[in-house]
Amino acid sequence: MRNTIYVVIFLFSFCLQACVEDEKDIFDKPSTERLSEALKQYQKILTEVPNGWLMEYYPKGDCAYGGYIILLSFTEEEVFMSSETNPTPVSSLYSLKGDTGPVLSFDTYNQVFHFFSDPSVPGLEGLGYEGDYEFIIVGKEKDELILEGKKTGNTIRMKPLPTGQSWEETLASIKHIIQVTTPPEGCCYRMEVDGNPVLIERKGRALLPETGGRTLELDYVNGSDTLTLTVPFIYTTTGIKFYQPVQIGGKEIQYFDWSEIERNLQCTDNNVDARISTIPMSPNKKYAYSTLNWYLTLKVISSPFLTRWLNANQILKDQQGLSLYKIFLSYDAEYEGQFLEVDLTDGYNIYACLLLMYVKPVKWTEDEIDISFSGLVDDNGNAFYGNGGKEIVEMMSGRYSLTGNPSDNPTSFFFQKTDGSDVWFELSIE
Repeated sequence: MRNTIYVVIFLFSFCLQACVEDEKDIFDKPSTERLSEALKQYQKILTEVPNGWLMEYYPKGDCAYGGYIILLSFTEEEVFMSSETNPTPVSSLYSLKGDTGPVLSFDTYNQVFHFFSDPSVPGLEGLGYEGDYEFIIVGKEKDELILEGKKTGNTIRMKPLPTGQSWEETLASIKHIIQVTTPPEGCCYRMEVDGNPVLIERKGRALLPETGGRTLELDYVNGSDTLTLTVPFIYTTTGIKFYQPVQIGGKEIQYFDWSEIERNLQCTDNNVDARISTIPMSPNKKYAYSTLNWYLTLKVISSPFLTRWLNANQILKDQQGLSLYKIFLSYDAEYEGQFLEVDLTDGYNIYACLLLMYVKPVKWTEDEIDISFSGLVDDNGNAFYGNGGKEIVEMMSGRYSLTGNPSDNPTSFFFQKTDGSDVWFELSIE
């Protein structure tokens, strides 16, 4: 028995010694030397790809602007770049350096990355689009390089561009996908997963001349609950790709390809029957996302609401020598709301006062809409707000049922508050 114990102890000691020697083999080089070797290896990987790299780039920490394609080709010292936002190729110096790990940095100012990182963007002064130009190299998965934005923490993927596929063709294919997948005027997206409807809305600020940002808001029924997902996406040469997979109805969804035959986006993930198509807008969406100007007439308006406007008009006359000239609302995709523009006149000049209203279709309805004041105004709007405008936007805020006339292509909308109060009005095309 004792001999058995000695044998076990001997074997354990031998194994422990072997493990210690293995650990010594793994860590036989200083960390700085291992990092230096990793940087050389990554530079070799970057420069040996013959047709360059396709980067899936997501600015801002919450990916609120969605993703954009950047094309890159590396030499020993320079990188040549092109992108959706800057199709004309430009060059920059780059470096691979050590930090908390290997870091890829684009060192000189260039129109590709600094479009996203420059803080002097109108309306976003001091912030800009909050994008990265320095990336921690996380590692390699198959033929992809996985990066992490040093500032945002966003996952950035790079994969070799196929040989024979030019940069011009790549960007042209993406542009084509944007065109064919964007709903025409008066239409919106419709999504189905395994035959079940999923509410889908395009959200976020558009960084290019598009009808909306590159983020989708998905609402779906899960048992007795209604769940909402915010899903950043990027356009590909064949369709769209979600920033990361999402779970809907027990199915994992990320990739969609455009079908020229069906004229819709079809999910290509395994064992998933999902598609995104376009359908005519419901009345509340027709109004909320209309790019037309909708004018308020003081002839078709309830008495309490009319009184607020007349009181504001009197205050403006008494204090500023101004009177109401024209009132309308117009959609602004950048702000995802409608500007209430109140034009005032002194008989010679017209002064525009802007107040941003949030106008949102009520989910799972076709004819209800919520209107609320955002608090955002320009200087004239602030002056109007303090001279009778506050009472107007307070009364205007709330939930409404609306009716378009005619129903198929409305030139006017009638709004009636749903809380039973005597607040109603009409907006029409001038």
